[in-house]
Amino acid sequence: MSEKNEIVDIFNGEFKELYNAIWKDSKKFPEFIEIDRNKSRLYTLMRINPLSVMNVVGPYLTKYETNIRDNNVDELLDGRAFIGEVKTRTLDDEDTQIANMMFGVLKKIYTQVNNDRRSDYIDALNSLLDNYVDYAILDEE
Repeated sequence: MSEKNEIVDIFNGEFKELYNAIWKDSKKFPEFIEIDRNKSRLYTLMRINPLSVMNVVGPYLTKYETNIRDNNVDELLDGRAFIGEVKTRTLDDEDTQIANMMFGVLKKIYTQVNNDRRSDYIDALNSLLDNYVDYAILDEE
């Protein structure tokens, strides 16, 4: 397995962990039904095209790298900003809807959970960002 494939596998594993955390924490919100419905679709998409989520989420994370590193996620988690970012790229609308919904729900949940859980989310975003940057560096070589 190439180093790039390993990074993609790690990114996807960490994204699944984050999505599962959102799934668990969102059970009290109306969006849970949609998150639950999209969970298997997202995992299937990642299995069929392992780069699909990384290609959607990665560039968005890099745009807000300073915010993520400084634990200032308000702008990052603004769903409207994510929709604007995604519309500038040619991606499947359904794929971007899943990612947009995830960031929107994450923002809502982020404001409701305790500081330890917020820290877990920030750590997950930092790790996803690190893996995406590592992949992008290898991809340019």
